[in-house]
Amino acid sequence: MRAAAPGGREAGQALPIYLTAVAGLLFLAFAFFVVAQVAVVRNGSQSAADAAALAAARDAREQLRGRLINQLSVPPSWPALVQGVGLVDPAACQQARSFAARNRSDALAGDEGCHPIPGPRTGFGVKVRARKGIGSTLLPIEDKHAEAKATAVIRPRCVLLPPPPNDGHLHLGCAGGRSWDIDPHAPAVPGSLPSAADLYAVRLTD
Repeated sequence: MRAAAPGGREAGQALPIYLTAVAGLLFLAFAFFVVAQVAVVRNGSQSAADAAALAAARDAREQLRGRLINQLSVPPSWPALVQGVGLVDPAACQQARSFAARNRSDALAGDEGCHPIPGPRTGFGVKVRARKGIGSTLLPIEDKHAEAKATAVIRPRCVLLPPPPNDGHLHLGCAGGRSWDIDPHAPAVPGSLPSAADLYAVRLTD
């Protein structure tokens, strides 16, 4: 009987090690793929939450500007409105829901999905859920959906300037060196009134 060649025994012993190494590499590649897929979905849901919160705050900014213009004949209301403080129609949340949908997400139902934030600044908090499930079809987690939160607030870009005696005008000093002298009793002409973006900035906040 002839003895087996040493090279044959070594090849036979190396085969299981090779298969184990290949299986490990394939598992790692799959794991990285799943992690990347989860990260993409989560990043998408955060982008949707950010866009939704900004949309609600921008709608509220337009409302504040409208209230300021409508109350030019009521000087006591000017300080709060110039500072961006005032009651805002919760209908601004409809803009949040619309922008969430554009980003393949849905704002949660009720106040949890969109609500005015408490505090001295006008703003909105939003929570959305991604429509696409997290994970891979090879993993049993398709019914899990990423959720994300975002808050956007309105910050004033102008301050009230002291008017001359018996002037009665609304004087504003705004960011960028702009200023406005508004006569509450004179008809508005194009360009004579500040826009919402002139009056307020909208920012995401933690």
